Amino acid sequence: MFQEELIGRILKTDIFGKNGIVLLPINKTLNEQDLIKLANHNIYIDEKDLYDIDYLSNYRNDHRKKMKEIILDLVDMMSDIYEEVRTGQNIPFMAMRENIVPSVLEITKHPNISEIFELISNLHNKNQYTYFHNVAVSILSTLIGKWVNLSEKEMSLLTIGALLHDIGKTKISEEILNKPEKLTVEEVEEIKKHTVYGYNLIKKTVGASPRIALIALQHHERENGEGYPLGINGDNIDFLSKIVAIADIFHAMTSERIYRHAEPFYIVLQQMSQDVFGKLEPKVMTIFIKRTMEMLLGTKVRLTDQRVGKIILINPYNPIKPYIQLENNEILDLNSSSNVNIEKVLYS
Repeated sequence: MFQEELIGRILKTDIFGKNGIVLLPINKTLNEQDLIKLANHNIYIDEKDLYDIDYLSNYRNDHRKKMKEIILDLVDMMSDIYEEVRTGQNIPFMAMRENIVPSVLEITKHPNISEIFELISNLHNKNQYTYFHNVAVSILSTLIGKWVNLSEKEMSLLTIGALLHDIGKTKISEEILNKPEKLTVEEVEEIKKHTVYGYNLIKKTVGASPRIALIALQHHERENGEGYPLGINGDNIDFLSKIVAIADIFHAMTSERIYRHAEPFYIVLQQMSQDVFGKLEPKVMTIFIKRTMEMLLGTKVRLTDQRVGKIILINPYNPIKPYIQLENNEILDLNSSSNVNIEKVLYS
């Protein structure tokens, strides 16, 4: 018998099945189907697992507003830093470490990670893409760093390295960076130089670790040696650079740009999952896909056939092909539906 009296209550924590699969995510508002699912798994919850509805609603609204303000402040600070470096000043490394890094870490402590992704997805400005991108990549990289259990020291290097991964673009003409038309071969080669420019800028920055400079240099290198600027591969690429590469690709592909539209959600994750055993670090990429999908449990999505439903269960062997409960309550296993995928996450 399911616990009917808990309908409408909200979870304080993820609920796992015996095999370690997330059955229901944190902050999920329980409905009849959720409670039947738990009962079928012989899982029963009590008050310690639940929020008071009014308390959580007020908390989430206040915290969401605060996070949005922090992100916009970070974007403004990155804009100021880029302007300083463009005019020949040094990177204000110590100020970044004291004023910016703590804000990124605060954001990644938020218990509902899907809200972080939602804010990153919806807060953008095509004309300020570079600054939004640096902040978003730092937030995503920091989350990944937590998921792979980096040490506190490495986390600090990762967060600030991700913030500065594109700093070399201050040496690239804005006319090229913001060009809406297809770039010439010469312009593409010039943009690729931002990795070396960034490396040299950070190397001469007092207090900056050589590994932070390596992130700027290597975030476009790939496991199979097909990246740039040096075409190195595998263990020759610093592990922190591999993390930033994944965050960089994900945010770039899911963002609106001056010269192209954002890619559909499923295309991004499909493409990145195909690169697990080629271009991107397998362990980190596998964890990223799994955790990204798990945090979307209970979230409404639109499918490529335009039907709408919500994610109710993640397939542990193929996370990007979860089970979807459609609006007519039909359950659709995307793993068995080769022609149907998630097109868009409908956060609201």
